[in-house]
Order: sequence, then C-alpha cells, then structure tokens
Amino acid sequence: MFRALVKAAGSVVWRADAAGRVEALEPPDAVTGLQGWLGHGWKHALHPEDARAVFNAWRAARRNPRLIELKHRLRRDDGQYRWYRVRGTPIVAASGEVQWVGVVADCDDLVRAHAELERSELAYRALVEATSALVWRADASGAMTEARGWASYASYRGDAWLEAVHPDDRAETRDWWARTIRSGQASAREFRARDEQGAFRHCAARAVPVRSGDGRVAEWVATLTDIHEEKIARQALARSERLKTVGRLTAGIAHDFNNLLTVIMSASESLALTLPSDSPGRSQADLALRAAERGADLVSRLLAFSRNQPLRPEPVRVQGLLNNLLSLVRPAVSEDIQLVFTAPGGGLRCLADPAQLEAALMNLVMNARDAMPDGGAIRVSAAPVTLGKADAAPLGLTPGAYVAFAVEDEGSGMSSNVLEHAIEPFFTTKAPGHGSGLGLSMVYGFAKQSAGHLAIASREAEGTQVRMLIPAAPNEAGDGPRPVKARPARARQARILVVEDDDLVRENIAQRLTELGYRVLAVGDGPAALDLLGGARRFDLLFTDVVMPGGMNGRQLADHARVIRPHLPVLLTSGYTDDAVLLKDGLADARTRFLAKPYNLVTLAEAIDLLLATAPAAAA
Repeated sequence: MFRALVKAAGSVVWRADAAGRVEALEPPDAVTGLQGWLGHGWKHALHPEDARAVFNAWRAARRNPRLIELKHRLRRDDGQYRWYRVRGTPIVAASGEVQWVGVVADCDDLVRAHAELERSELAYRALVEATSALVWRADASGAMTEARGWASYASYRGDAWLEAVHPDDRAETRDWWARTIRSGQASAREFRARDEQGAFRHCAARAVPVRSGDGRVAEWVATLTDIHEEKIARQALARSERLKTVGRLTAGIAHDFNNLLTVIMSASESLALTLPSDSPGRSQADLALRAAERGADLVSRLLAFSRNQPLRPEPVRVQGLLNNLLSLVRPAVSEDIQLVFTAPGGGLRCLADPAQLEAALMNLVMNARDAMPDGGAIRVSAAPVTLGKADAAPLGLTPGAYVAFAVEDEGSGMSSNVLEHAIEPFFTTKAPGHGSGLGLSMVYGFAKQSAGHLAIASREAEGTQVRMLIPAAPNEAGDGPRPVKARPARARQARILVVEDDDLVRENIAQRLTELGYRVLAVGDGPAALDLLGGARRFDLLFTDVVMPGGMNGRQLADHARVIRPHLPVLLTSGYTDDAVLLKDGLADARTRFLAKPYNLVTLAEAIDLLLATAPAAAA
C-alpha cells in the first residue's frame, strides 16, 4: 500500500544514515536514472550553483535534527540537470542513533513554467514602461484589476475607470465594454478620456481576452492610446475633402448663375438706358438690375468659398485698413458693445485684395456683434507672425512672414458640433431671414485663396475667436498707389470676335457690343474661332469665354490665336475663375485681360477700350 501511494504521488522515497549517506531509493521502478544518488553520490550530483546552499542547510539540520525542505537541481544518471523538491525528516532511535527518511519529487516543469511566467511578467512590465499607452488588466467579468503607464489611472479598480471617460462618450463606452465582455472576443473603440494632466483627449482602446487551458476567458488585457493629434488630423483632412467637394459643386453652380446674371444685368441696363425716366418700364428695369446685382453679390460669396473668386492682391497697410474698418463698424453696433481695435504701428503690410480683406474682417465683426445680443466687447487685432516649417506644414502654408488678424467676442460661443460645420456654405444658426450662411465660408475661401489660413476657436458661453493668417508684404520704401491712366475713347468701328458656348449669353453679348458701336461676329467654340482668325477677315479683339466644351478652353484659344495673329488683344471672361487655368502661364501682359462675370456695360466697355488702346491700328 505504501509503495502504491508513493508511486501514485510521482515521488521517490529515500533513506539515509546520520552522515547523509543514501542507503535506499524506492520504489525500484521509479528510480531509473537516479542510481548515482546512492551513498554520497547525491552530493556530487548537486548543481554547482546550488551546492553551497544545500550543504549549509544539511549541516544545520544534522546539528539540530529537524525537518528539512529544499528545492534545487540534481544531475540524473544521463547527465541532465533537473529541478527537484527534497523533503527529509529525522528519525531518532532509543539508542540516540539518527536516520533520515524523506521524499524527492521532480518539479522541473513547474519551476521552468514559473520562471517563464516571471520572464513574461518582466517583459510585460518593460513593455508598459516603454510605451506611452495605458495598459490595464481586468478580470473575466470586466472589472479592472491593474492599470500601468498613466499614473492618474493607477488607483482605478472595477468600473471606476469610466469616470475618466468624457461624459458625452461614457454611456456608449460602458455599453461597448459590456458587449465585449459578453462576446469574449477582442474589440476596439475610440472615445475621449482624460490624460495624465486631466485634459480630455481622443483615445483608442483595444481589449484582448486571455484564455485558460479550457478556452474560457481568464482575464482581459487592454490598452488605451492617445490618438488626439492623429484624430484631429484625420478630421481636418476629411473636413478639407468635404469642403473641396462642396466647393467644386458651388463653383459650378456659380458659373451657371453668372452666365444668367450677365444676360439679366446687361439687358436690364440696356432697357434702363433706352426708356424714359418717367416710364413704368424704367422702374421695372431698375428693379431687375438691382436684383441682379444682389444675385451677383451672392454668387461672389459662393465663389469666395470655392476659392474661385477673382482677386487682385496688392500690398495693404494694416494700420490704415483697421482704422478704416473701425469707422465703418462703429455705426453698425449698439452702445452696449465695446469695440477694441489694436492696430500695429509702423509699416506692417499684408498682400491681399484690399476690398475683399476689408469685407472679410467686416463679416467677422458683424458675426461677433450678432453673437452678443446683451452686449460685451469685440476685440480686433493684427500682429506680425513668422511661421517656420514645423508650424506652417500642418496648416498647408509656406514658411515665412504673415499677418495674423484676430476677431474675438464674448458672446454665446459655439458647440463642438456647430463649430465642425461653421464654415460650410449655407450653414447658419441664425433665425430664418437673418443670415445666408455664407459669411464664414466666404472668409474661409478668401483666406485660402490668398495663400493664408483661417482657424476658429470657440466654447459655449465663453465666446469665439477667429484667427486669419494673410501673407505679409515686404516693407519697401516709396510704395504708393499706382497712377491711374486716362481711359481712351472707344473705337466705335472696332471688329470684335466673340466666342461663347452658351447661346443665350452669346446672343446677349453680341447685342450689347453692337449697341456700344462695335462690329461683332460671334461663334460658339474655339475651332470655329480659329477658322475665322485663319482667314482674311480683320479682327481688332478676341473676346472669349474661358470654360468651354469641345476640348479647347479660352486660354488655349488665346494661345493659338496669338500664333496666327501675334498682336491680337484678348479679353477673357468667365463666371468660374480657376486660377490653375487663368494664371499658370500669366495674364499680366498689356494685350490680355480678364473680366469676371457678371459685368455691366460700363465695365465691359472700359475693359475693351483699355485693350484696344494697347493694340496696333489693325490686328489683322
């Protein structure tokens, strides 16, 4: 029975005399490979690293006979060292003679597994120290048991970690964690949580189950990684792509509207000029003209958002601009609103279209006014800033000098959701009839088209700050307004070749130019125009739309026409001003000009007269 019990336990029973000489190992069938331990052989089988500790423990036990328990390595007969747990107890006879009996059990697999576990634990802790993420553990029920990496989370246990999740994300995060625990599968989620400094940041959580031998979830290991900058960058990219798409759609619509407005404006103007001032039709023509001009202003805002508005950048003195803006704004705000304008001294200048820049700042100030129905302060300032490569790259700007315009209010502010859509066209929080939703989108488009940037910071009930960066202009002495040349008289008998694909617009242009005294021939596309230019007819000016079907746009037509007739003046027009088409090769020569749609008769006549004045007597 005893031998059966020992065998079942997987142990070897040993017996030794008082000197420690092993006299027997039992049972015989369990001691294969251990015969070298008999006598004093076990002393020679000790691992060199364990021998001293074992001898010291054995000598102490012999001096004062008592239970001895050791764990050390012994060499088997085949030369292999294995870990064993050795237990021995003294038996003292009536004569005082001492013998020792005990058991020795192989625990090598257990010791090695424990060592591997320790190495794994050390590697885990080293990984936690090396990473910037929070690493945490939870039991099978999902209760947090340990958190490492972020000191502020070290005390969290159970589900207390949910307190660190942003209140707006907490309920959904709790539901996600419950679903993950029920599923027993790895899962991931993004939400806002407090970082080590207590600020809410965008974070990514990923949880992985650790399974026991039977496949059940024993615990969870999870990470929480700060992805705030990456998230903001992704949102900015998505927002930029969305705005580009909307911008392209907006520009296309604006192009079509400009064509229609060109016809309406010129027809209304022509009627107004021909009808008597007391005629009922005259007042209707004037009304139609004013409505068309308002439509043109609306289209101009759309084009500003889509960055297709024609701009005429020039050096603008910032101090003068802000002083002029203050005089325009003051009558438009109530007495309970304080205006604080901080204009820099010296000759600080920016490079922008002065009218559009003033309109953009005026728009921002009016938005600030509307956000403060109960009064407050509006602060408008400008300051020089220099952006290095690291600062300019995230904004999509070129490193260099800029002027930072800022408009701040103490108004109602915007929620994060409103802020996300603030610059989209037609988005407004104002009551119906109190805003078109194009103000901020126009300012955004203007800033981008001016090679600048627009940033909005706002918190509900705390106010809003809009910061606009515009490239700085060099401070060169002697700069001043360019002299305006006297406009030449119109050449009444000039021959003009009109190229316009829209039938309605082409007919209207031909009529208006004829009314102005020009001799006009109109065609619908570039190839037809080139056929005429290649013939013997005389033409003094080519007036062409830019965007046309048929594989040849106005810019290309002008280039081909100059090959045939090198001195021919060219007037380009479009309701969709794409800088990549118009300005890539430059239009800044005396024989080429651009006229934005819609335009009135006076503007059209002036543009033609200026071009004809630069041309030879005959351009044929």
